[in-house]
Amino acid sequence: MTNYLNRKNEWEPSIVFHETEKGDNVSFGIDKDRRSSSAFIPEGDRVAKCLLRRMRSLLGNAQHENIEYPQLIKYTGGEHFRPHLDTIDGEKAYKFHPDYPKRPWNRLMTALVYLGDNCTGGETYFPRVTGVGAGADGTKFSRAANRSGLIVKPKKGNAVVWKNLLNDGSTDDRLMHAGLAVKSGEKLAMNLFTSYYFDSPMVGAKANST
Repeated sequence: MTNYLNRKNEWEPSIVFHETEKGDNVSFGIDKDRRSSSAFIPEGDRVAKCLLRRMRSLLGNAQHENIEYPQLIKYTGGEHFRPHLDTIDGEKAYKFHPDYPKRPWNRLMTALVYLGDNCTGGETYFPRVTGVGAGADGTKFSRAANRSGLIVKPKKGNAVVWKNLLNDGSTDDRLMHAGLAVKSGEKLAMNLFTSYYFDSPMVGAKANST
């Protein structure tokens, strides 16, 4: 993975999923509300294989037929990501991964791993999650100025893991989050997403490891 962090030609501007007003066409593209660089680790990479095995072990008996390839994210001065959810419109999901089975699915779990914290700012902000108490570790967490929401500070080696869907498969809107602007320095992170297919139980079924 170090090779990807150090190779300039591996990084490209991060993209977002666009939808037309009529909803009849979708595409990927650069958006002013997401300013960062991304690089994907190929499935065959040894580190990627290790990470995917680790993610599956964390999920236990939760469904994890597919885990998306690890995505490296880099933010520098002023770059950020607007408030968003990691879930996908089920009718458009095939556009993200046409190699997946043609069955309705969505993102079940997100793991955000901090790889570098040589920066000021760059926190991950969950405005709808109950904030931490005054006794929380201030090197990892804090509260917004209005004392609501949860702010997670970049700390190398730490990870935040959350479930994007409720037990009925609908989106948990409380997990909306934003990558706050990096004021100086560089923030490095990695995303791992697991999928949930609606035609199988979310928990308890035999989990395939494709």
